[in-house]
Amino acid sequence: MEISFNGVGDADNSKLVSVSTEPGAATGVGIGIYDNTNTLVDLNTGKSATVLKEGQTVLYFTANYVSTKDAVTTGYGNAEVDFNLTYN
Repeated sequence: MEISFNGVGDADNSKLVSVSTEPGAATGVGIGIYDNTNTLVDLNTGKSATVLKEGQTVLYFTANYVSTKDAVTTGYGNAEVDFNLTYN
């Protein structure tokens, strides 16, 4: 099974998801998506492969804020990411 992610890439690090640019939003920060081995899922390729076993499969992903500049300002850190599951 393949899991793919789609979102707006950060201007300073396109592997990360861009946070909202609305008034009050944080600056100098993006959001990284990590798989169950704590490996960054590159938003450009946006894919992570998982081998299915018989029975139930649980997918573990985390999202963390990552600084993209030396100066980070406080504020909202909202973003949207779509994911798709492809099973062959």
